[in-house]
Amino acid sequence: MGFCGEVETMVCLDCKELMDVLTAAAPDLKAVERKCDECGGKNLKVFRFGKTVCPKCSGKLDRDEDSMVLWD
Repeated sequence: MGFCGEVETMVCLDCKELMDVLTAAAPDLKAVERKCDECGGKNLKVFRFGKTVCPKCSGKLDRDEDSMVLWD
């Protein structure tokens, strides 16, 4: 969650991109229509580390527990 709202990591099954998709917009956090930032598609799948494979190479992606990302 950040200043723009809540996001969830998803895979676009249309263009095979991995991205954080806005799911609720600030300031009231009302749900928004989920869509791909690259192609505008709505064929999205929630990404789960260790379970979902990379949409481009089919490899497993592991979470680095020692890193922190500031995005807002």
